[in-house]
Amino acid sequence: MLWNTGFISGDSIGGYFSRSTDRISEYYFPVGSNNLLNNHRAVTFTPNNGDSSVIGVRLAAIDMNFDFTGTSITGSTGPFPNTPKDPKILRLNREFYHHIARFYGTTNGKAKIFYFDSDEPTFHDFNGAGFWNNSIPRWSIPNYNALASPLLPSISSPDKLMEINTLHFGNDVYSLTIEDRNTAYVPQIFSPNGDGLNDILYVYGNRIETMTFIIYNRWGEKVFESYDKNIGWDGKFRGAQAQGGVYVYYLEVSILEGDDLTQKGDITLVR
Repeated sequence: MLWNTGFISGDSIGGYFSRSTDRISEYYFPVGSNNLLNNHRAVTFTPNNGDSSVIGVRLAAIDMNFDFTGTSITGSTGPFPNTPKDPKILRLNREFYHHIARFYGTTNGKAKIFYFDSDEPTFHDFNGAGFWNNSIPRWSIPNYNALASPLLPSISSPDKLMEINTLHFGNDVYSLTIEDRNTAYVPQIFSPNGDGLNDILYVYGNRIETMTFIIYNRWGEKVFESYDKNIGWDGKFRGAQAQGGVYVYYLEVSILEGDDLTQKGDITLVR
């Protein structure tokens, strides 16, 4: 197939864009959607041998919690709720996800999922990709690595890619994730306006054993202090609403594996 522009949409589970592979070369799957900024969320697959196989890819430009459209090639039936997940997964991408499947053959290989900086939430970059594990069922973690993307204008010049060296074809549903990798995350922005979204500033990390989290205003006054990751700042200081603007935080945490981390940074409170 010759291709240098455009994208292919898959409206329903089971609607894959399939390609035959018979050489060790990078095969492009230019999947995309008009519902997404920059349109493309392409995938590539590089077989580890020249055996004949058929690989299929689908982009689902929808929250996986609400994709009721059918059954995948491996028997996964939508929707794929984001709550049953490996404890290390802090967050799943709910703007889109992918199906990557093998329809014929035995070839394994390397897969890449391309995406953009604008896809990432404010508090942390994606650092992995989870797959829907049919046998449990829940979201589990393969070994993906986040890398900068080369310049690829034909797929809207993505900023980043998620790469796995050995694709697991026992399942075929994949989502970009933020995973807890022995670190603590502090969102850069929060908005305590009572709308139920991002109203409280927490320290995120599934394996935090102890912590000290202190926030200062621009005059050096301590406006908040917490020793419990379940207790966050509600944006108040001395009983009143704190002013919008930039605050400084200091964080010390002990991780269950025995590591100690110290972080400093800025937080923007938006009113």
